[in-house]
Amino acid sequence: MKSFTVDSLQDTCLPIYINGTYRASVGAEIPSFDPTTGQPWCSVPDCTETEVDEAVQAAKGAMRDPAWRDMSQSQ
Repeated sequence: MKSFTVDSLQDTCLPIYINGTYRASVGAEIPSFDPTTGQPWCSVPDCTETEVDEAVQAAKGAMRDPAWRDMSQSQ
């Protein structure tokens, strides 16, 4: 699992996570602001329609897979 810290995100765009994989979005970047300072600290992707559709299909597939669907909250 990939982890992110505030320092590691400075001036970067967060990746998208689809079907178990982090990757860069091809969509535009939207600035994200630190609520304590009001200053931009990173950006988030404005996913394309294709990326959203791909994420929805991956989620539907996961819900059909008993290994994922039947997993308890504590797992």
